[in-house]
Amino acid sequence: MGDKEESAELLNKLERAELEVLELKRRRSEDAKANEKVVSIFAAREQSWLKERKSISVRIQGLLDELQSLKAKNEESVSSLNKVVEEKDMALVEAEKRVVELEEKVRETEKAMEEYREKAKKEAQEKSSELWR
Repeated sequence: MGDKEESAELLNKLERAELEVLELKRRRSEDAKANEKVVSIFAAREQSWLKERKSISVRIQGLLDELQSLKAKNEESVSSLNKVVEEKDMALVEAEKRVVELEEKVRETEKAMEEYREKAKKEAQEKSSELWR
């Protein structure tokens, strides 16, 4: 082989190497664009997730506030109902005392009436005996 052939072969290899370098640069440029697109998509999704997370946090806080308010109202209602029950219990105890007192008065009145009947009966018998005499 001559110098010319060697030189032609080297030029041919050089051309192929330069073409390969250009192809690699083109691929690298396309990869960079694709990577940029992926990063952009990921960043957009991340922003969307962050917005959703903030929205959910705000809703959770609102629900917690509402729950706290309902809990306070519930405690107030329970306290109010406890007062009413306590008042009703006191009224019931008073009513039971009055019933006991009235029952005692009824027994005393019945006893007094019985004594009065006995006395009246005795007096009637005495008068009747006097009249017979």
